[in-house]
Amino acid sequence: MKWVHPWDPHPPSLSRLLPECIRPYPSFEGWFFRIVDPGKGMSFAVIIATNYATWESHATIVFCIDDGESPGTDGSKHGGRTHRVQAMAKDVRITSLSHLKDNTNSSEPLGFEWEAPELGKVIVRPNETKIDICVMGYHLEASLISKVHWNRSSSYKGPEGWARIIPIMPTHWHVYSVGSEASYEFNNNNEMSIKSRGWAHEEKNWGVTFPAGHIWLQAISDDNAAQVVFAGGYYKLGVIKTPYIGAMGYWSRSHQIDMRNIDIGTMFMDIRVNPREGKFSFKAVNPSYTILITSSADPESFCEPILAPVGKLEWKPACRESYLANVKVEVYAHGVWGLPTNKTLVSTQTFSHAALEFGEDLMHED
Repeated sequence: MKWVHPWDPHPPSLSRLLPECIRPYPSFEGWFFRIVDPGKGMSFAVIIATNYATWESHATIVFCIDDGESPGTDGSKHGGRTHRVQAMAKDVRITSLSHLKDNTNSSEPLGFEWEAPELGKVIVRPNETKIDICVMGYHLEASLISKVHWNRSSSYKGPEGWARIIPIMPTHWHVYSVGSEASYEFNNNNEMSIKSRGWAHEEKNWGVTFPAGHIWLQAISDDNAAQVVFAGGYYKLGVIKTPYIGAMGYWSRSHQIDMRNIDIGTMFMDIRVNPREGKFSFKAVNPSYTILITSSADPESFCEPILAPVGKLEWKPACRESYLANVKVEVYAHGVWGLPTNKTLVSTQTFSHAALEFGEDLMHED
């Protein structure tokens, strides 16, 4: 299979060398862009996804306008609810922008255009993303610039680490930017119109299925000086269930920490998942750091199920998101794998208006 920058579209392969159950590969590919406007307490996201097995595509807008006055289930005030609208299209065009590339740096993406009739388009270049998507009367137009890559020195290095070189996996995950500068305009049939600025997160998935029991969180500080991202889950291979697989990144003015438990000497521990209460926490340990992450969101703040090509031929509810989560990160430096006698707290960061996502299967567990 030809090498493709992870941010670019991956042409689906129909090679008969692939087992029929994973042909074509990838069978789906999708991009996610989330804008956080801390000044206005608002958050907007666009998801564009294509099922290469059926050539059906979905565009989804997820949004939350934090009024700070809606009552929570515990009697306190929270910022209302996260909402989603989505629509399907059959005649999507995905076009490479390779003819516009003006340099020979193969480590940068070529860029592409994703366009769906009646839904709009997204134009992605290495240094700018332009979004113009309208779903069920909700219209988001945005420009995302000044990318902040997962690995500050290389845009193709992301959360997968060494696993990014494996051509075929159930799910690949790449984060292109954890803190782009964003300008946007959001309206609903001209009944509401918001024009402002904020910060943006940009990522994607491609493969044949989503992991089971998956959890994802993402947050940007109000000044974009700190960011945190995590995703984890497991796979079911017949009657076999893989161990929990996860990756995370945390960035601040003094730290750039990249951890995944497929790396030697890295462990994710004390994983606590409670979707019914909107809570998730875990501990990540590697030879240099122990990181404690706790997150929570009011259960009533999660959106309706978001559809994704969970199976090769059909779209199913895949997850629910809240953009009203709170996340706390504590970073401890230590000598050898977190010995309790020598841990030192070196960084603490709290995030509001964070994103917390639970897989749909978790929402139905007893």
